[in-house]
Order: sequence, then C-alpha cells, then structure tokens
Amino acid sequence: MVKLSVEEILKSCGGRLLESDRVCNDVEDEDIKGISINKVSTDSRDISEGALFIPIVGERFDGHDFIKQAVRSGARGFLTDRHISDSCLEKSFGILVDDTTEALQDLAAYYLKRSGVISVGVTGSTGKTTTKDMLHAIFSTKYKTHKTLGNFNNHIGLPITIFNMPDDSEAIILEMGMDKKGEIHRLAKTVHPEIAVITNIGDSHIENLGSRENIFKAKMEIVDFFDSKNSLIIFSDDDWLGKIPQKDEKNKEYEIIRCGKREDSDYIISDIKDRGIDGVSMDIYHDENRVHFDLKVPAVHNCYNAALAVAAAGKYGICMKDAKCGLSNLKLTDKRLTVKDTGRYRIIDDSYNASPSSVKSALEVLANSYAKNKAAILGDMLELGKDSAGYHKEIGEYAANIKDLLLITIGDESKEIYEGATQKSREISNNEKIKRAEHFNDREELKRRLPEIIEEGSLVLVKGSNGMKMYEFIDVLIGEGQ
Repeated sequence: MVKLSVEEILKSCGGRLLESDRVCNDVEDEDIKGISINKVSTDSRDISEGALFIPIVGERFDGHDFIKQAVRSGARGFLTDRHISDSCLEKSFGILVDDTTEALQDLAAYYLKRSGVISVGVTGSTGKTTTKDMLHAIFSTKYKTHKTLGNFNNHIGLPITIFNMPDDSEAIILEMGMDKKGEIHRLAKTVHPEIAVITNIGDSHIENLGSRENIFKAKMEIVDFFDSKNSLIIFSDDDWLGKIPQKDEKNKEYEIIRCGKREDSDYIISDIKDRGIDGVSMDIYHDENRVHFDLKVPAVHNCYNAALAVAAAGKYGICMKDAKCGLSNLKLTDKRLTVKDTGRYRIIDDSYNASPSSVKSALEVLANSYAKNKAAILGDMLELGKDSAGYHKEIGEYAANIKDLLLITIGDESKEIYEGATQKSREISNNEKIKRAEHFNDREELKRRLPEIIEEGSLVLVKGSNGMKMYEFIDVLIGEGQ
C-alpha cells in the first residue's frame, strides 16, 4: 500500500497522539511528523515492520489485548480506544480514538479517496460475489483492477480490502454484504462508490429484517451518498428493483441504468440458452448494438449478473465486445456453482450459502445438465424467520419435479424439504419425478453412508447455508473419488 503519515492518520480518524502517559493534541515534533506506515492490519499475527495495528473489539476477543504482541512484531504504530501501558510507546506511536472499528473505516475512506481510483460497489441478496468477479474480469481489460477477496465484504473486511489494494490500481470492485439495517449505509460511507450495482432482492436475512421490503430498503442504502454524478445499475426484472423510479423520494437525480428482459431496459437480455453445468449464453442489446455472450459459468441468473457488469463497465468506456472478451477470462470465487471432477463423481459445489432463490437456481442447473445419475445434498437454509418451514417445503416441491433425482437432506429444517419432495412426488407421474429421497439428522451417519448411497458417475449438487458446513460432505466425496 502507499504510505500514510501520522498526520494523515490523525486527521482521518479524529484521533489524538499518545506520548508516554499523556495525550498530545498536535503533531509538532518533527520526528513524529516524518513517521509513516506501510501497512494496516487488524491481526497481530500479520504484523510486519512499519505496520499500523488497529485492535478490533469483537464478541469473543478484544484486539487491545494484543497491542504489545503487535509492537514486538514490528508495528510502527497502533490505534487504541483506551490508555495503555507506557512500554507500548517506547518503540511505537499510539493514537487514541473513540472507537477503533470506526477509525478503521474512516482511515480506509480517506485512503480510498486519496488514491483516486474508480470505485464500484456491489450488493444484493444473491449473486454479489459472482457479479464482483465478472466486474473484475471486464474492468481488467482496460484498468488495473482490485477486488474483494473471499468474503471480505463486511465492516472489517471491506476496509482491509481497500488497504490491500496494489499501489498501481486504477479501479476497485467492492462487495458489500449485510444482515441488518444500517450496515450497507456504513459501507457506502466508507467507499462512496461512483457506481452501485444491486443484483436482486431475495429472502436472505429475512429473519433479521422482517420482510423483503425491509431488505430492499437496506440494500438501497448503497445510494445514501449519491448525487447527480453517480449511477445505480439494477436488474429491472426484480419485482422490488423494478419499482425504483427515475428519481427517488429525496430527488437526488442520480442515473439509473436498468438491465433485464423487459423491453424498456437500457440493456436488454434475450435469447438465453441454458446448458446446465456447461454454461449459458445470451444476447445483450444496447444503443442499437447487439452482442452474443457465451458464458462458461452455469445458471441463468448469471446472464443477469453479467449484464449488470457489462452495463457498469460501459460507464467507463468498455464496449460490449471488450466486455465479452473480459468475461472469457472469468475466474469465479470457489464454492459458487464450482464444478469439481473427482474421477468417481462430478460435484457442483455451491456450498458457500443458501437462500430459497439460490437453491432453486442450483437445482435448475442440475436439472439442465446431462448426467446418467443426479443427486442433490441439501442442508438447512438459515435466517429465514417464521416462514422457514414453508420456504423449505417449497424447495422440496420444486426438487420433486427433477426426473430420477436422488435427494438427500441434512439438518433440522431441511426435514421440510424432504417432506415437501415426497408429498409432491406422489402427485407426479412415475416418469417425471425424483427417484428417491432420504433425510438425515446425524451428520456423521450421512458421511459414512454417502459412498454407498451415491452411484459412481453421478453429478452431485451440494448446497446449504454456510453454518451447515456442507463442504464437509464435499470432502467425503472428493476423498472417495481419489
């Protein structure tokens, strides 16, 4: 990262310099004024010479307990929200702030603004990570582009992503996650994105937010700092996003770019072809130009995600043909409809998380893929609130229509998937319904029995909420296949 001076840190965080046992309100000492840091970290185990350590107070730990360790490891300075031992100030500078987490975010906001890079924020109930990967692939055709890695999309991970941006970056793609009202607002305050992308409004975190309307409002916090220079890019076929007027109630007059199958969209998606795990294709029509896209990633919803990425890139001079070239080099983050061939099985690893819409989409990929034998291992979908049983049963009814499918469910709530599938299958003709369904409450029993249940050569979908640790079943299948 580009170096930050003590003066810049103090200014951006509103902090006060600690010197021995007193607080300084200015930085007059020339020795202090000349100090700078070359790295920011919240992990005392990841400290190198010249770093700034920012201790975070969490539910299970307090980073202030590791300030001494960070100093011993070479930290040039640290932030703190309390007075600390003089010994920590013998080789490092300390800055007293009101709240270290807010200071981390404020410092990241300053650093990002100082960098002058193009900033794109991505949120939505599902598809955030894939859309982020698509944006990165397309923007990289013209700009040196950095992106959120893994799931670093929260109030801690997003600032760290900003600080880890290479010095020569020209654009940054930042994924913004949330499970409560106000979280996207705080992330948007840190980033002030020039462009915001919202993929869809689904059911994820409905237990915390109460309704899809509240989820919509929470996602729309991404435009809280917009004005006429900003653009919001949305999937206009979504029932909530499609309602957004050209001017919102605050009359900010930011630009809205609509992508979808609707003819009034700015980027019109048509002629979608679904080849299961072999990918999807579509045409996008914009400004009298029509370009065919052949994506090597599965699921129809990825056509919509790709269109959003194409539209965002268009704001920065990347034409659709160049965007097509960028998408040909797309590398998706693992555990998002990732196909893995073990020799004995082919696995569709979609184990990172699950919501009703994303499970249906994954089942659709499985249904549209060619395979002699197909199986789905589905775990609980968490945080669905009082209607959770109904959501799970609906998934079972959907799965019941997949011909010759072996359905395996695991977990307390997924019992409703099993029940929904078995009940629905009684209403379907023998030639058009699932082959068999089994439910497990005991994870270890399922692990033991997987090799005998799933036939060799099967295409196996594995999906469930992150808390269900569905990757453990993938590890069993990979181990059995090697």
